[in-house]
Amino acid sequence: MNNFQARATHICLDCGFIYTLQKPFDEQPDAYACPQCLAPKKRLPPISVIIGLVAGLAGV
Repeated sequence: MNNFQARATHICLDCGFIYTLQKPFDEQPDAYACPQCLAPKKRLPPISVIIGLVAGLAGV
């Protein structure tokens, strides 16, 4: 796993921005917004949730 993959923890549901900053996402303030589309923090779920959803849909 390269350094980018290790830091890619959350993805914006609205625009696909991948959060890769070194500061843990959970330490971002509640007012944090996607730097690309300004979606609120709650619209950036963990990437693992998205992967699980896609894998579940593929199994259907």
